[in-house]
Amino acid sequence: MTKHKIIKHSDPISPSDLDELVRHTGPIVSIYMPTHRGGREVQDGPLQLRPLVEQAQKELEANYPDVAADDILSPVTALLDSSRFWQHLCDGLAIFAGNGFARSFRLDTSFKPRVVVEDTAHLVPLLPTVAENLDFILLALSLNKVRLYEADRFAITELPLGDIPGSTEELEGFYSREPQFQHQGVPGRIGAAHGHGPREYNTRDGFLQTIGKRMQARFAAAKEPLVIAAVSEYFTPLTSEMPGVTVLGKPVAGNPDQLNVLQLHEAAWPVVAAETSKRHQVNKDRLGSAIGAGNASTDLDEIKESAEIARIDTLLLTDQVVQADTTDMDQAIAATLRFGGHVDIVPALPDGNAAGAIYRF
Repeated sequence: MTKHKIIKHSDPISPSDLDELVRHTGPIVSIYMPTHRGGREVQDGPLQLRPLVEQAQKELEANYPDVAADDILSPVTALLDSSRFWQHLCDGLAIFAGNGFARSFRLDTSFKPRVVVEDTAHLVPLLPTVAENLDFILLALSLNKVRLYEADRFAITELPLGDIPGSTEELEGFYSREPQFQHQGVPGRIGAAHGHGPREYNTRDGFLQTIGKRMQARFAAAKEPLVIAAVSEYFTPLTSEMPGVTVLGKPVAGNPDQLNVLQLHEAAWPVVAAETSKRHQVNKDRLGSAIGAGNASTDLDEIKESAEIARIDTLLLTDQVVQADTTDMDQAIAATLRFGGHVDIVPALPDGNAAGAIYRF
């Protein structure tokens, strides 16, 4: 199936990308810089990167004299002469290089020029991008067409329907195959007041129930929430058949048949984005409860020590930390991720605290 990128020339960052970065040990060069999507400014990219590479070279030679700085930076210096690379950019560029590896990410965030050379990757500027992302399933349906997608903030990919019917026509003859639908009452069913005869609305309700049952069988164990794009009266008949699926309560209302895949994503993402805000609040509430139980802390020194012994389950950083963009929490962030913990970004914490950690033990 075709994967559609939402933000042109961007590179989505997933938690697994962060996990890969923190597995590498120093020295790690982290470079951030603004870029341009088009126009004459694109030509300025190599000119902006060159002094940052030179700064990284000096810091490597000064602080890591036993390391071959040229070898670490060679993949980065190669970008300076790659005209194709600079023609396909987004708003910001993040580059990481160390012994035997190099990664670059084109993002829709415009970074301030920055070079950090230390034992771990400097991830603070990237964290909001990951924290504000969420994988989800999108079901778009009418009586004439059913489409199913997996998506996140950056991309959307159509999934095969499998045994999910693609239209009411595919259920032709279901009265003989599944006669129980003829008499089964469904909350929210539209009756003759809307101009439907008994067979027509029974066909519709049977169609929706069939889809609901098969979505339940397929996605009941899925972690991703489901967004439904359909006319409002379809929502209850569908969701009543999939109690094990996490369905986001606000559907994308209206007939989706006239929406292409990118328009569907544009309509669905605000529903999902609202869910990420709820997730941040849940973590803040968890922190408050854990502090009351003595199983959390907002003391930065204690947080750093706890991260190194794999004690942190969830590390909460505030927008204040991201905006300050210091390296003070880099070791704690890396250790939390390396040991399977989670990092979240929240607008603020009580009492003006910059960070909080929920412990495993």
